[in-house]
Amino acid sequence: MVNKVVDLLNRPELRGAMFVLDETGVGVAVADLFEARTLRPDKVTITGGIDATSNGHSHRVPKRDLASAVEVLLESRRLAIDEALPLAQVLTSELANFKVKVSPAGHDSYGAGTDWRENSHDDLVLAVALACWFGEQPSREMWRGRA
Repeated sequence: MVNKVVDLLNRPELRGAMFVLDETGVGVAVADLFEARTLRPDKVTITGGIDATSNGHSHRVPKRDLASAVEVLLESRRLAIDEALPLAQVLTSELANFKVKVSPAGHDSYGAGTDWRENSHDDLVLAVALACWFGEQPSREMWRGRA
């Protein structure tokens, strides 16, 4: 997979593009593989916290911030899903199933489907959410070309 991403990033139309990697859980090992190929992805650890924090290329972002970024862009029609994309129907289905649950104590959690551990997935939603969140950061232009 790393080789495929490297090949994509070397395409002329993507040369110099930034990319964001989910470093949550086993994502740390995946990030290491990219860094071994001299790539410096922006790494996001998805948290259940309240505030997003950044330190260089590493970011800790609450899942609510990621979900909100997608919601705002969809509602404002700044984000649309091209039906010609190979996984457009899967993404649309994941978005439709992606829900927030609020516990009696007021804690929110996000996931897909009625039983979030079976049948429904949110992989594509989270991939889109990472890109949406990162792209909406006010300082993203300053991050281009940094060491």
